Amino acid sequence: WSNGILQYINEHDRDYSLIQFHCWGNWSRDKKFNEGEYSIFSLANFKDYDGIVVDFTNMEDEKVIRDLQQRIIESKVPAISLCNSIDGIPCVRNDNYHAICGLFEHMWNIHNCRTFHFSGSSKKATESIEREQAFRDCCRRHGIEVTDDMITEMDYSTRTGALTAREFFDLSGKNLIQPLPDAFICANDNIAIGLIMEMRKHGYDCPRDFLVTGFDNLDKAMYYQPQITTVTLNRERI
Repeated sequence: WSNGILQYINEHDRDYSLIQFHCWGNWSRDKKFNEGEYSIFSLANFKDYDGIVVDFTNMEDEKVIRDLQQRIIESKVPAISLCNSIDGIPCVRNDNYHAICGLFEHMWNIHNCRTFHFSGSSKKATESIEREQAFRDCCRRHGIEVTDDMITEMDYSTRTGALTAREFFDLSGKNLIQPLPDAFICANDNIAIGLIMEMRKHGYDCPRDFLVTGFDNLDKAMYYQPQITTVTLNRERI
């Protein structure tokens, strides 16, 4: 995001400064750690700025989201939300829907996959909602009934992929309780890698036993073995 904003400023020869408040407020299981990370936002007096660009995508603390949303709106400073639709703040985002459709059709036409599972973030994450809807519509177009056991949702971390994998095994972790799908469609690369790693613990591997797609084209998708089939988001252009 920052590169794109700075690139625009340079191309238009504008006298703007970019000040960024960034944290890792949801990557720990330690609540106090996360609270400490999120507290960086208390340093920002939004009325001091000419414009605000905010990314709520990876925020999981509802109170932090509500507080930030309210403070931004009350500041009356022009604001844009990246990717996630937030009431009262205009949103700009990529085309999640057709990207997932492209992945799904690739798995169907090129790899002859006929059974699928979707592993996504929470029902409150706008991007994951759009990606899940695309998955459901693609299944419907190919005559596949989407049942509850074909969807797993939690967050954008590797933990969601691990949870998805464990749903296919009994408590001992040794026996499948339902057949693995031909392909897992994941809402991002973290989930895809978490799923592959957990499946290996149970003796199953990708692409030997199943296929996986991710989203975002993070470095880990490029360098992980096997490389993750994924979608590139040009955040600079957005």
